[in-house]
Formats: sequence, C-alpha cells, structure tokens
Amino acid sequence: IQFFQVDCPADLRYQTPVQLTKYGECSYDWVLILKLIAGGVVVFFRNLIKEHTIRRIRAEELPYGHNESLICTEAIQVAYLAVGVPIIDPDTIPTPSAFKQAELDGTLIKLNFKW
Repeated sequence: IQFFQVDCPADLRYQTPVQLTKYGECSYDWVLILKLIAGGVVVFFRNLIKEHTIRRIRAEELPYGHNESLICTEAIQVAYLAVGVPIIDPDTIPTPSAFKQAELDGTLIKLNFKW
C-alpha cells in the first residue's frame, strides 16, 4: 500500500473530503469504462498506422468527458478540482498512469510510513 498527498496548502487538502461529499449520490461510470476500452483500441491502431509502432498509451490520448457519474480515480480528481488544485489536467482522464505522471511531476508526494 502506498500513500500520497497533494502538494498544496494543508487547509485546501482538508477541504477536499467535504467537497467530495457533494458527489455522494453519483453512480458508477460504466460508460467511461467502455469509452476507455474503445478509446484504447482506437489509439492503439492509430499509433500502429501512424507511427508504425506499438507503444504505451498515455492518459491524455484517451477520450474523456465529464458527466454526473464517477469512477474511483475521478473522485480524487474532482475533490481537488473543487478546491482549485488540479492533480492532473482536467481534460485528461484520471487513470493510474496519469497519477503516476503527477507523482513524477511533483504534484503528488509519496509518504513514507514505517509499519
């Protein structure tokens, strides 16, 4: 298990759970999961045709649109967006790889706990 914190003032970090409660009745975004699968296939073949190579697909290449439903990684992003601290680009789908890029960029800071 790894824990991270967002590089922002502590008062904003403490406001995010309150902001997330506004999304408490949102349903799970099954449509987004289907869009991810379909978009991944499209991007894969586009890269294969355009670049003549197979490479890792980046989150910013996938289709993304905001709606009233959420997946787990979107919940983190919307809570921080609500307090004005985007973890990743708001137009990029919040996938685990996008959060890893945020860690590499210094937006997310890995916390080291000793158990």
